[in-house]
Amino acid sequence: MEIQGQQDSVVSYDYATVLRIPYWPGALRNLGWWRQLNGCPTASPTIISYGSYSIHLHTGCADGSQAALVDIPTAGHYC
Repeated sequence: MEIQGQQDSVVSYDYATVLRIPYWPGALRNLGWWRQLNGCPTASPTIISYGSYSIHLHTGCADGSQAALVDIPTAGHYC
């Protein structure tokens, strides 16, 4: 599980580069990597909204694992 604020100025929510070299895949791409590593069957996560945050969730993965991103639109790095 990753918890990521969209307003984070330290670790970018989006794909980021330095001098055109990738250094952070971004929260959604990172979730996609965990989906693949965990053997989750679907490419698109289920999105569950809770008002001030949402959870992007992949279930049905290998060995009962899951891949999840808690997305907090108004949060920065330290919430």
